[in-house]
Amino acid sequence: MQNKYIIGIDGGASKTVGIVFNNKGKTINYKSTLGANLSVNEEVSANRVINLINQLIDESRINSHEICAIGIGLAGASNHTGRERLFGLLDNLSLSDKTVITNDVESIYEYIWKNKEGILVNVGTGVVCISK
Repeated sequence: MQNKYIIGIDGGASKTVGIVFNNKGKTINYKSTLGANLSVNEEVSANRVINLINQLIDESRINSHEICAIGIGLAGASNHTGRERLFGLLDNLSLSDKTVITNDVESIYEYIWKNKEGILVNVGTGVVCISK
């Protein structure tokens, strides 16, 4: 099987981290940059995420068509215009159809409700506490 790659981005208010790994689970590259909260500055934040993705691709010496998925957990992801800006930039790279953008607590929230139990406390730029 030809190598396929996945990119994961964790974008918080103070730091944004990206990782590339292959379909066998091997980490190919890891980088971090400044924060990327879409609610703080949607243009700067969207550009930081795109620049990070481009750096990860370039430094990993892979082609963007080899990327099968990108998951972005991003502070301020509920900012509609910021999300649209980021998706537009991803579309310019032909990566928008392979990308999921969510906020930094949504996936855990879904897990808790699916399993009907759990407690989620997220302390970051804001504080979120959910339990069931």
